[in-house]
Order: sequence, then structure tokens, then C-alpha cells
Amino acid sequence: PDDWLASRAVAHEFGGWMLREAGGPPGDDGFGLPVTAPVVSARIKTAFDPEGRMNPGRLPIAAVAAEVAS
Repeated sequence: PDDWLASRAVAHEFGGWMLREAGGPPGDDGFGLPVTAPVVSARIKTAFDPEGRMNPGRLPIAAVAAEVAS
């Protein structure tokens, strides 16, 4: 976990990000940085997946997506 967090910190330092696909520290969302435009992300997700079947909960936008869908 320490190597992963150090690598993520370097990516963030240079304006990038790292997505963890599997494993990682407990409680880590896989993204590390907040989604920069959660409303836009939620609208796009809802447009392509109106029933919420594709990777539910994968993006850290659940609360925003619920508002957009209603």
C-alpha cells in the first residue's frame, strides 16, 4: 500500500492521476482525487447507462448521479 500511495502522490504532483483497478488499501476508492466535474460525469453516465447496470458504484459520483437521474 505504501508504494501505491507514493506512486499516486508522484502522479498527482505532475498533474496526472492513477486508477487502481484491483487491490489497494481498504477504503481507497481507486481514483484518489475527487472527480473534477461530478455533475457532467453523472450526466454522461446516466445518458449511456440509464438503468445503472454498468459498473454500479464504480465512479465516485453516486450521490450526484442519483440527483441527475431524478
